[in-house]
Amino acid sequence: MGTTVRAGMRESRCPAGSWEVVDGRPDQRLRGGVRGYRGYRFGVGHTLRRLEMPIQMVSMVVLFDAPIRMSRGPSATLQCGAGEILVTGLQTQAVFAEHSGRMEAVEVLLSPGMAYRLLGIPMSDIAEAHVSITDLVRGRDARVADRLAAAPDWAARFDVLDDFLLRRCADGRDPDAQVMESWRALQRSSGTDRIRLLRDTAGWSSRHLENRFRQTIGLAPKKAARVFRLQRALSLLAAGTRPSQVAMGSGFSDQAHFSREFKAMTGLTPSQFVAHRDGEPAGSQRLDRVDQQVTSLMLPALSA
Repeated sequence: MGTTVRAGMRESRCPAGSWEVVDGRPDQRLRGGVRGYRGYRFGVGHTLRRLEMPIQMVSMVVLFDAPIRMSRGPSATLQCGAGEILVTGLQTQAVFAEHSGRMEAVEVLLSPGMAYRLLGIPMSDIAEAHVSITDLVRGRDARVADRLAAAPDWAARFDVLDDFLLRRCADGRDPDAQVMESWRALQRSSGTDRIRLLRDTAGWSSRHLENRFRQTIGLAPKKAARVFRLQRALSLLAAGTRPSQVAMGSGFSDQAHFSREFKAMTGLTPSQFVAHRDGEPAGSQRLDRVDQQVTSLMLPALSA
């Protein structure tokens, strides 16, 4: 794998030219809520299948080429094709993403608050789901997929995204400030803050806090905390920490609690995750979607 950094972009390419991944930074006015842009181009000649872990961000993917399939099991639950805009809300279970090996797309990673502002819908509408929002984007924005596809290179595509997101951001509704402060508190503690503390700090009842979280974030506070704890555990496991120490360092009550939660959220035991991670080839297989987080595992393709 070859990696270069230039003009605010990081480019990773296969020496044989069968794939490239390009990361770009959004306009500075967007950086509080837009984590980054990533362009993908694959032409590997065989099916690629990944297990995407729950993360604390909303994903928006614009497809230019062949379709991708998203599912929580062997049978695809959604197929999204060229020209469509696919949004994945916050998830508490890992999902499978599969494509034929030929795919071109760009992904935008958003904080839940920014997604709420940009999309103008309750985040509960897309939580635990993959939704095509192509019909939701109207007026001048309705042609954003065409503009992205027609742009001559990744830098130009990222400029189109800046224009699209800045315009929608200007027209969007601010997320609830108290909910966002509670979300940041969960983030700072990696999901270990007690929900009672969030409730008391906000001055709300448990039910009111839950309802406002679902509106702005998509998940109730307890479910959101599970995602933060899982991400902490994944990072520790990937760094070589023993599972018994991971349980203690990630806010789980004991080893059994950690093992149950990990299996429920990823479909794997901690030891299976480590074996998959250690068995991945270097290069494209290790291009996690978020810096310094474990977001993905490359899996064998399903049998025909």
